[in-house]
Amino acid sequence: MKKNNYKILLIGGSGQVGTEVRFFLDKKDFEILSPSSKDFNLSYAEDLFKQITSSDIDVVVNLAGFTKVDEAEKYYDLVHEINCLSAQYIAQATSKLNIPLIHFSTDYVFDGKKDGLYNETAEAKPINIYGKSKLCSERIIKVHNDKVVIIRTSGVYGSYGKNFFKTIKSLLEKNQEIKVISNQFTCPTWSYDIAVMLEKVLKKVLKSDFSNWGVYNFCGEDCISWYEFSEKIQKIFSLGGSLFPIYESNYESLASRPLNSCLDCKKILNVFGVKTQSLDSSLKQLKAINSKT
Repeated sequence: MKKNNYKILLIGGSGQVGTEVRFFLDKKDFEILSPSSKDFNLSYAEDLFKQITSSDIDVVVNLAGFTKVDEAEKYYDLVHEINCLSAQYIAQATSKLNIPLIHFSTDYVFDGKKDGLYNETAEAKPINIYGKSKLCSERIIKVHNDKVVIIRTSGVYGSYGKNFFKTIKSLLEKNQEIKVISNQFTCPTWSYDIAVMLEKVLKKVLKSDFSNWGVYNFCGEDCISWYEFSEKIQKIFSLGGSLFPIYESNYESLASRPLNSCLDCKKILNVFGVKTQSLDSSLKQLKAINSKT
C-alpha cells in the first residue's frame, strides 16, 4: 500500500541549503532521509549506487558537492569525482528505481560575457574547474535518467553554513573596512526561498503525469553586483563599517569567475508556479528571523 508521506533521500543535507531544506520540508508532508557525508561519501561513487538502490525512497534530491570555487582549481580530479562522477552513479541508481532525481547546479556554468539574463537554453561555457564539473554533472545525469530536474541557482546566502552574506555582516558588525567587487553581477538567492521552491517542485515531479523534465533557473529577482549586495546588507541590518568598490581584476583569486551570471527564471514560474523574491524583501525577512533567535 502507498505511504501517506513521500520519502525523500536528501544528499547534502548538512550544507547551507541542505540544512534549510531539512528544517522546512520536515514540517511538510514528506519523510526526509538525510545521511551524513560519512555514510554517503561522494568519493566512493560505486557505493552510492548500492546504497540508493537498496533504499525505500520516492525521489532523490542532490544538494551535495565540492563548492569551494578557488580550491577547486587545485584539486581537479577530486572535484570531478565528487561533482560529476558521483552524479552519474546517483542518476543510474535513481533510473534503476524508476524515480525522479532533482539535482542542483550553478550559474557558474556560464562564461559571464552575455548582456542581460541567461535563460536555460543559453550556451554553457564555464571558465573555472567548479563550473566545468557542474556542467559535467548536468550532462551526465541526463544520459542516465530520463526523470531529471536540474536547478541552477546563484549567489546563495542564508543563516546556515559559510556564505557571502554572513561574512559581510560579521565584518560590518565589527566596523571593518571591506573591499568588495563591483563589476561582477549575480542574483543573490536566499536559501529559505530555495526550500520553498523545492517543495513546489517536489509536489509536481512526484505526480505520475509530470513530463516537464530538464533544466530550470531559480534565483532572487535582483541582478546586482557583490558590492551592491553588501550595501543592502549594511543598510537593512543597520550596520557600521565601510564598503569600498573594487574591480574583479584587482582582486586576487585562483579561479576566474563570470562577470555576469544573472539568471532568467520565467520557466520555473511557468511550469511550477514558483515566484522569485526581491533582495530587499528576503533580507528584511531574514533580519526578522535573526532578531527572534
